[in-house]
Amino acid sequence: MGRDIYVVTGPGQGHLRPCMHLCNLLNKRNYHTTLVLSSTLSSVIPPTFAQNPLTTIAQIAPSSRPLPGCDLLSQQAAEDLRAHLSNRCGVPDLPLPICAIIDFQLGWTGQVFRKFNVPVIGLFTFGASAAAMEWGAWKVQAGDIKPGETRLVPGLPEEMAITYWDLKRKELGPPGGMGRIPGGAAHQDRVTNLHGSQKLKGREVRPSVDEYKQLADALEDWSRPFTWVVQHDKDHRPDPGLLKRGGNRGLIIYGWAPQMMILSHESTGGFLSHCGWNSTMEAVGHGVPVLAWPIRGDQYYDAKLVVNYLKVGYRVADDLSEMVKRDDIVKGLERLMGDEEMRDRMVGMKSIFDNATPEAAFDSFSDFVNQKLKPA
Repeated sequence: MGRDIYVVTGPGQGHLRPCMHLCNLLNKRNYHTTLVLSSTLSSVIPPTFAQNPLTTIAQIAPSSRPLPGCDLLSQQAAEDLRAHLSNRCGVPDLPLPICAIIDFQLGWTGQVFRKFNVPVIGLFTFGASAAAMEWGAWKVQAGDIKPGETRLVPGLPEEMAITYWDLKRKELGPPGGMGRIPGGAAHQDRVTNLHGSQKLKGREVRPSVDEYKQLADALEDWSRPFTWVVQHDKDHRPDPGLLKRGGNRGLIIYGWAPQMMILSHESTGGFLSHCGWNSTMEAVGHGVPVLAWPIRGDQYYDAKLVVNYLKVGYRVADDLSEMVKRDDIVKGLERLMGDEEMRDRMVGMKSIFDNATPEAAFDSFSDFVNQKLKPA
């Protein structure tokens, strides 16, 4: 255990999955990893991951929301982490961990690791494009942008210039703590996954109850086959009569669904997605065009990347600060499924993913560990 690296995941499977993948990559390089996660996520860890001799799982209590005046270091989660590190670092002749790689949503844990002299590395589980756009919006002072105005972001292509519509968003509070995620270890997203040569795809971050009704009405009006995955939540369940009225062209899955399997199926022709980074990569990597319905945070900039720069998708509506309506959805679906040029572009994007070499990025990380974290 001399080459020990901690990985701290944020809440939700969109954070957990990249952290588990990072642990697996580190294990392949003969690093031992300790995955620190909320006890509410323990039930979705695959047995194959938990049984890996090069991986240890450290559970801590669910973390509180970072509200004003809240001392995150006094919560039970911090106490659990301190107790674990105290036991770990108190073992005689056992070297200190090389570093702790911390999901940005649990940045407060860095203070705990530093008290034990463990170097800290920040981990952003969203894409580099969204991170650059967040920085760019601050750099160009986009808060006072007016309708029709465009502000270029230094270093980014013109297609990613910030507009008024990029900042028109619904008022949402901070993400809440995740309870137990039903259905197992794989990732879930808003499947409204279009098939029969056209198909669509729903998740933890989701539309409002009223928008769910609009989506159900849109799918009923629409003429093509679809698959829709909804969560175990009675408020967000579609009308039970939807499938009956829609004939045999629809499939509704309650709970978990194998998103990667659905996206890779040859009959899948489109993906209605909130544009979380994992789902965005999975859609593009499988050559599936996207109807973007971002809900919060980096998803808006992921949607912009897909729609404006890669040109392999459409936004479900221009003004996402208002309720998305049935007509918006139907029009978006028809545009998405009828755009053959976009489908050709998507084939080209998929080939890039097929020929990618992800190990190159990990080599850079290894160099960072080996060079930057050397003792002075």
